[in-house]
Amino acid sequence: VWHTKLAQSNRDAELRGTWLSTGDMSVYVSHPGPLGHARPPAGYPVVLVAHHAVGVYHATFLREYCDALAAEGYLAVLPDLFHRVWSDQVPTGLGIAIEKMDIKAMLGSQRDADIVADLEATLGLLAANRSLYADTQRVGVLGFCMGGRIAWLGAVNAG
Repeated sequence: VWHTKLAQSNRDAELRGTWLSTGDMSVYVSHPGPLGHARPPAGYPVVLVAHHAVGVYHATFLREYCDALAAEGYLAVLPDLFHRVWSDQVPTGLGIAIEKMDIKAMLGSQRDADIVADLEATLGLLAANRSLYADTQRVGVLGFCMGGRIAWLGAVNAG
């Protein structure tokens, strides 16, 4: 049900990206190709965007940021790093007030090894989807709020 709401939220906000899945985790992907950027021979450089403490669904600004990065020629991706915690007791935040979100449970669900595995799974998803033309050798990670620490984890655990 929330995936349907999410698709509607993307349309309402006029977002350009699409959602892909690693199997367990949803990943917002904003591609520069449809915006007129010629494909570089090695593929588009990748920017992994690490979300803040309320995740990727509560507000659209991180998806809008990915779209802005794509407009500059980057393949921008926003993985849902809270995917392990979502349940009826811990809702995604889509369409609800921030006060009703269980941010303590969301933050408590984060483990460094899981975060690194999710970043690697995101890169694996990009590499497996050849139609995205991702250059997974040129990857930057940036983050907002707790995403700054996630960016650091990605950098020090780069494989």
